[in-house]
Amino acid sequence: MPELPEVETTRRDLSALCVGASLTRVQLPGVRTVRRGLTSEKLEGRLVGLAVEGVERLGKYLIFRLKDQNATGFDGRMDLVVHLGMSGRFLRSNEQRLARHVAGSFRFEGSRLGVEESLWFYDPRTFGEIFLSQGRVDYGIPVELAHLGFDLVSDVRSCQFRKDRLVSLFRSTSPIKARLLDQRYLAGLGNIYSDEVLFRTRIHPRRSANSLELGERKQLVQTAATVLREAIEHRGSSLADTSYRDLNGDIGSYQRLHQAYGRSGEPCVRCGERMTKETIVGRSSTFCPLCQGR
Repeated sequence: MPELPEVETTRRDLSALCVGASLTRVQLPGVRTVRRGLTSEKLEGRLVGLAVEGVERLGKYLIFRLKDQNATGFDGRMDLVVHLGMSGRFLRSNEQRLARHVAGSFRFEGSRLGVEESLWFYDPRTFGEIFLSQGRVDYGIPVELAHLGFDLVSDVRSCQFRKDRLVSLFRSTSPIKARLLDQRYLAGLGNIYSDEVLFRTRIHPRRSANSLELGERKQLVQTAATVLREAIEHRGSSLADTSYRDLNGDIGSYQRLHQAYGRSGEPCVRCGERMTKETIVGRSSTFCPLCQGR
């Protein structure tokens, strides 16, 4: 599943192409893609003619800030929210006929796309989601995303609003790996980057969250922010199936720098001990039994 770095890379690419452009044609053939109240046909009709004011992100969700240029005030503003799911991604295409697994197609006027280009939402496993938000809460957050926790990369405006979520991360006897994966506390962190963060901080994934000392807690949060920013600089991680690619079809490169994720059975880069993989809260976790001893 694309995590924060992959979604942020996508957001930056989309922003460079689409901000300031208007939607001229929308096709949403994905049977399971459009959710939360509107049918595909109704959503298609609502989107045509709207201008893209910005493309933002919270956790693993993309937020297209749209505006009806014929309306005045806030009434003409809407948020189109997209979750990439397990295998969803956006890509540029010159094809006039929709390919298999394309759940959405968007044409623009005034974008930096080519004249004949469309923006496709490609979703082979159909776990992706597109919906029109029903409103915003504090700091402009779509109401449907109000449950999400602190975003270590983009949560600047709302940092005070969400700081309590960050503190709550450590108020549990649950394994720290489980807390890192819970989007209510740190939004955007998934299996790949939680393994990397725990390895760097030498914390065993089964340690209870409330057992971490204050210094360990600070180090974990700081390291998580560092790892995520590094991964963004490398345009994310593309695993063996290369399901994650950017808008141009290129893969990320951060997988070459992974020190824990996917390295089960290989020697630890710090001590040489064989890396171990265990299932924790239904997810695989790779760690060094020596460096990350409980």
